[in-house]
Amino acid sequence: MLGSLRGLAVTLATMVRRPVTAQYPDPALRLDIDERFMGFPALLWDDSNDEPYCTGCMVCVRECPTQCMSAEMADNERFAAGESTRKKIIESFEINLGRCIVCGICVDVCNFDAIEMSHEHELGKFERDANRADLPALLEMGRTWQAEAGWSPAPGQERRGPRGPQGPAGGGGRPQDRGGAGRDRARARAAPGGAGRALMASAVLFYLAAALVLGGAVGVVTTRNIVYAAFGLLASLMGVAALFLLTFAQFLALVQVLIYGGAVVIVIIFALMLTRLDDFRRLTEHRGWPLGAAAAIAVFGLMVAAIVRTAVSTGPRTGVGFAAVGESLFRDWAVPFEVASLVLLIALIGAVVMVRRTGPGDDGPGTDR
Repeated sequence: MLGSLRGLAVTLATMVRRPVTAQYPDPALRLDIDERFMGFPALLWDDSNDEPYCTGCMVCVRECPTQCMSAEMADNERFAAGESTRKKIIESFEINLGRCIVCGICVDVCNFDAIEMSHEHELGKFERDANRADLPALLEMGRTWQAEAGWSPAPGQERRGPRGPQGPAGGGGRPQDRGGAGRDRARARAAPGGAGRALMASAVLFYLAAALVLGGAVGVVTTRNIVYAAFGLLASLMGVAALFLLTFAQFLALVQVLIYGGAVVIVIIFALMLTRLDDFRRLTEHRGWPLGAAAAIAVFGLMVAAIVRTAVSTGPRTGVGFAAVGESLFRDWAVPFEVASLVLLIALIGAVVMVRRTGPGDDGPGTDR
């Protein structure tokens, strides 16, 4: 009993104490963090030209190890009017701060001193998608950092630190100018045998996936073994899924693996297993291949014409979530979706009909019972 009363006394005593932890995400109640700690990336603003330093060259996007950035470039209208020296300008920029590891590589590789690690460290938000910073938010973070650090571009390639060109008073400035370091690393990446291995790896993966797609497709139409053709189709579909991953279309890659690489190929193989060997011979030993080749060439020509005549939008694009894809699939495309399922069902029924069909005196596995 005495111990319980003591415990209640401790509880009552702590109720009147001031809080000792920061109350996130209220900015007024956050703990102060030393300025030497790097925050999230921010885009800098060129006050002399009244526009961002960023030209949308995509170097930071390509070099980001977590692929948390996306950007789009546009023609600078102020350049045509003679008001700016930048022919291109950033049109849209987004950073998923939840994926950013604050490594500073984007700052090092930037050739235009357009991005800097800010003093913003906070990730606590009330909204689920509030950690996706768009172009206005990144520019606002950059202006705040420029005001706090006193940063402004100096003549040539030098930068001013928080207290002038030499950094803190009396010192020799930063051990190494970050803008100069970024340009040095950029030159190293451009040099033969430099550090541009990330882009080279992406190109190698693309060609490997493309070779898998084409090799599987060629195997489908050239092999005389229909089971091998089904596996060639599976290889081609997996290559397409790899291409989707390289273009950061994770949803399409998932659908490609689960539906096409999984369900469709399994249904095809299941239909082949139910089909008798004599039916295989009738399907493969025919003389109608010239007509099939002409149809394939015609379809290929139509696809090429459609690709050439389709206009590709260069405007800003917004990300589409899984919920929006599912809503569009089952609301706008519900009928084609169900038609596709009927095609698979018809293929399965056709295989069953073929396996149950028997001739006079046929005692094989397909005999009706």
